[in-house]
Amino acid sequence: MSNRRTHSYDSRFPSEAPSNFQDTVSVPRSSPEPLPDSESAFDASDSGESSSPPARVQDKGKARAEEQQPVDYNPDTIFPDTTHFFDDTHFHGSISMEEIMERTPEPPGTPPSRPIPSESVAIEDTPHGISSDANDHPHVDDLQGALDSELHRTWVNGGRPMVDSFIDSAKVSDMISDDEVDAFLESYDGYVNNRWKDVPESATVEDETLYEPLRRHMNAILQKFGRTTREAVATHNTTMGHLNNMYETKLKTKPDISLMGYGPCVSSDQGIPSPPKYTHCIAPIEVKREKTKSLVNDRIQLAVYARECIIQQPNRNLVYSAALTERNIRLHQYDRGGGMYSCETDIHTDARTFVKIVLALSTEDEKLLGFETRIYWDGPKQYFKPDLTRPEAYEIDISDKPFRRHTIRGRGTTCWILNGGDGSKLVLKLAWRTVERDAEWTFLDTILEENKKRAEQGRPPIPGIGSILKHGDLGKLSDFRHGIPMVAHGRTPAAITVVPDRIYYWILEAYYGPSLMRAPSVLQSLNALYDIIEGQKELHELGIVHRDISVRNMVVNLSPDAGEGERGHLIDFDMAKRVDREQSMAGRDVRTGTRVFQSIKVLEGLGVHDYLDDLEATFWAYTWIACTSAKPGEAMAGIPSQLVGWGSPELSVAIKAKEDFLKNPVCHRLVSRGMGPHVKWLIGCLARFFHRIPFPRVEALRLQRDESGDQDDDDDIEGIEEALHEYDVDEAERATGPIQFTAADAKKHLSTMLGLVRKAIERERIDADRKAAGTFEPRLNQKYETPVLVTRFPAAVSRQPPVRQTVASRMKPSRKTLEEKERARRDEENVTYEVHMGSSSSSNKRVRRQVGEPKPQKRSKGK
Repeated sequence: MSNRRTHSYDSRFPSEAPSNFQDTVSVPRSSPEPLPDSESAFDASDSGESSSPPARVQDKGKARAEEQQPVDYNPDTIFPDTTHFFDDTHFHGSISMEEIMERTPEPPGTPPSRPIPSESVAIEDTPHGISSDANDHPHVDDLQGALDSELHRTWVNGGRPMVDSFIDSAKVSDMISDDEVDAFLESYDGYVNNRWKDVPESATVEDETLYEPLRRHMNAILQKFGRTTREAVATHNTTMGHLNNMYETKLKTKPDISLMGYGPCVSSDQGIPSPPKYTHCIAPIEVKREKTKSLVNDRIQLAVYARECIIQQPNRNLVYSAALTERNIRLHQYDRGGGMYSCETDIHTDARTFVKIVLALSTEDEKLLGFETRIYWDGPKQYFKPDLTRPEAYEIDISDKPFRRHTIRGRGTTCWILNGGDGSKLVLKLAWRTVERDAEWTFLDTILEENKKRAEQGRPPIPGIGSILKHGDLGKLSDFRHGIPMVAHGRTPAAITVVPDRIYYWILEAYYGPSLMRAPSVLQSLNALYDIIEGQKELHELGIVHRDISVRNMVVNLSPDAGEGERGHLIDFDMAKRVDREQSMAGRDVRTGTRVFQSIKVLEGLGVHDYLDDLEATFWAYTWIACTSAKPGEAMAGIPSQLVGWGSPELSVAIKAKEDFLKNPVCHRLVSRGMGPHVKWLIGCLARFFHRIPFPRVEALRLQRDESGDQDDDDDIEGIEEALHEYDVDEAERATGPIQFTAADAKKHLSTMLGLVRKAIERERIDADRKAAGTFEPRLNQKYETPVLVTRFPAAVSRQPPVRQTVASRMKPSRKTLEEKERARRDEENVTYEVHMGSSSSSNKRVRRQVGEPKPQKRSKGK
């Protein structure tokens, strides 16, 4: 059973969201750097709203505000033709780029607080900002800050067309007619004189006097129209727990109202749980007073709830939610492309639309709610059906332990282990790729064709590389965007950016085993590593680079009878790319891969991704395993402090941490004693290899940055220098490293890596034989460093304040934190703010001042 549970999310990494970032700012930088999990994204402006008049701001704040201020548009000018938005164009609609660029700039609004890079480039492979999947979020406001960055420049204003599409009976199969709604409103005693009964005209507080009438009316609507599996539950006083990873803080949040429900795609528990849980949350609703609402704040607060719905409902890719006041309702949508919001609808004067919004939010059509209906429950068992029109279905082995990323935007990769029916195990992968990217199976098909040729020639197949069984596309992200162009708008035409469309796909492949971190013995771990590197050698010959090598993508075959080439496998090719083996290093490539394991060259954005970057990522990944495992297959209680910086969202920190590791002559002493002396020896050899071969190339590519590093010392393990000399990797070779390596160089480098791993295997096998014979004598002169273990990691946005919060917020940070954030932002915001100011007395004094208004001068005593 243990080998099947290994695909559950193991968060021993402070930050392992695949990163793929391009910018034009030299390294090191002082501002936080992104840590995305997407292969394609962009830079565009954010969206916000403010009812306050513009105020005078400083130049810096003004420049920042000009880039990221949106408000509601006039739908007639934004969507001149909503009947052709499903037209298959690059911009997913009938509006051309010329028309988009000519739109009227937005008036000023409330900007979210985030650093603005000095330059940003929107290209085909450019990723988005910091992912909320990265690092620990000790408080909810830290998570809000991460989501603010993750969703930055993705906000699409859907206007009224979004509402009309959302409640369209042609799409919502269980939507009722206008006549039925009108009849309900006429007969319902809770709606009198064009107002919902007991809902205050102008709420003065956010409490049950506001929540309860709204919840009661929503349940009346659900009961009237037969939504028996749905219920509006008051959750403003009930915290619902978040699903946290290892070493992460257990967060709890409480939407004001939660539309709860159940069904075959929602959960095995066919009933609404008490107390309520995110596992059954269909749509979270946040209730605000009309006077304190804020589009910028509310959408991030709702994003916290939507993210948790996606995490705890792993077969879900889209979440609808709503911001509700005593007067208006606004729809919000969160999906793999980012965020989307509608215009406001008056719940009293347009009660018909309000009723239909409630019914659409609670529809029993689970596909419309964002669920993948091919994954469903039948009694206590969960199944995957590749084709809904055919009876074939696979039973999911461990339904509550899929691998999934804790994020809204991006690839949304989710993996499940299936029972193959013949006793075998399969892996189902569901993910979203950008339309510009080659499908993952195109690379695997190339490998399959090569294996067929080898079979005809009587040669063994490519070692260490997984193969694919079935695959298919399931749809596009634009299909769920209500026919509205996927364009994020800012205040100026230059800030307009097209949100890239994505294709939803599935892949079925053999289950090769758990992560290499779970290898039960040192020998099996080393054997698996050897096969994986040998597979990379074959990929290089085929002109393929993996570009996302990590401990999750290197798996080990637990069978003791596995032969050479089948002991370890490299999987997950959705970031792979075809390259020319003799390509030049000129130009730049995007920072693709998993931040913790990216090569230094990739981190710096130097040249293009090649075989050496894949090899270096393999080194970082295996070093991570060696330093964070108490013994083979068993994780330490924390992460050595020297390794935490590898996954830093700041590029300069990640680069320096890895450079320091390579330059440290005794870095191998960080290897866990439980992994044995031969893994320690191997890490020492590989660290010197990468310091002497790829690192000089990085230095050569850095010339324009006037940075260099040339340190090395003797080592304490006998045989490291001799081993490297055997492969002609001597000290002199790193004096002037070439920028471009030849095919002969590549063959030599790959053979060196394989030779070093082979020697470690031989030494480990000798020790194993001696142990079996009872003649083994452990070496007593081994030196190990006792690391300082870290179990809490700084948030990815530790130096970036989260979105502004008012005292009316349900998720309040501490008084001191709130006060500091408000004070730092007041000169850049064009809204009225509220903050509690502490005093020496037991009471607090509320200060309310319009930003831009001069601060009152203190008067001297006696004047």
